[in-house]
Amino acid sequence: MTSLSDLPISWQRDYVDLRFKFLEDDETTYLEARNPQFEKIVKSGCPTCGSEHTCGECKVQLQLYKHYLNAGIGYTYQRLNWDDFHGDSKALKLSQSYLSNHKDMVRAGMGVMMHGSWGTGKTLIAALMAKELVKLGYTVYFATFTQMVDEFTRGWGSNEDKARFEAKVVKSDVFILDDVGKEFRTKNNLSEATFDHVLRQRALDNRPTFMTTNMTMEELQTGYGSAIFSLLKERMIVHNMVGSDYREFARERTFSEIAEGRQRKIY
Repeated sequence: MTSLSDLPISWQRDYVDLRFKFLEDDETTYLEARNPQFEKIVKSGCPTCGSEHTCGECKVQLQLYKHYLNAGIGYTYQRLNWDDFHGDSKALKLSQSYLSNHKDMVRAGMGVMMHGSWGTGKTLIAALMAKELVKLGYTVYFATFTQMVDEFTRGWGSNEDKARFEAKVVKSDVFILDDVGKEFRTKNNLSEATFDHVLRQRALDNRPTFMTTNMTMEELQTGYGSAIFSLLKERMIVHNMVGSDYREFARERTFSEIAEGRQRKIY
């Protein structure tokens, strides 16, 4: 199986130095309020070694942790890299092609839709692409469908939460919407309205949206309708993910690392 680390990663030359790209005060305040471990990790100086080191690697680890968390990328995915993807080789090449041409892709408002059965690595590859885009200097936000709707409704009673939703979900350079599925089947009007608002506004603003779903194209069209389905196909590279469930492999890998006392770094 070919991994991205075996391929020429041309976009790395475009990385920004995150050590000198700091979060806004309101972003730090939000992360502190929503993540119980955030303040402790920041005070420790390094989310990986946990000591108050001031070496360059610790500074990089801490800044990656902050920026990924601010982008909605969870702690587990922060510590995974391209070698952890054991799946659809065509999806891997699609990711490489998109990132190699990231300037043109983002400028054109072109996103990616990964659809297919459970456990084929759709969320993992979306998270890996999200991390690369963060390192390339884009504003990125990663959320499940349920999280997106929850964040939208919080804005009903708070101007601050409403502004955050607009900034993160509607106005970010790249928005990754993970796990679109059961909400359509329940025909929840709020979910549909939120989805419609986000997708249409981002398309009007020429901002890329990524999406993962376990639904087929036929189910998406039936569940939402031809208008938004047409918009999705126009603004996204659509790929059907194939392969076996990788979660058993991931579980065994974790057990092995625990037994060996290994602590993964943030990539």
